[in-house]
Amino acid sequence: MVYYIYLQCAVFYIALCLSLSNLYRLKSF
Repeated sequence: MVYYIYLQCAVFYIALCLSLSNLYRLKSF
């Protein structure tokens, strides 16, 4: 159960990092 929560948090942080990098790319153009 704890592993599932840890996995969910990891996926959330990865998605957050990807969205932030995409925003920086849009701002650069």
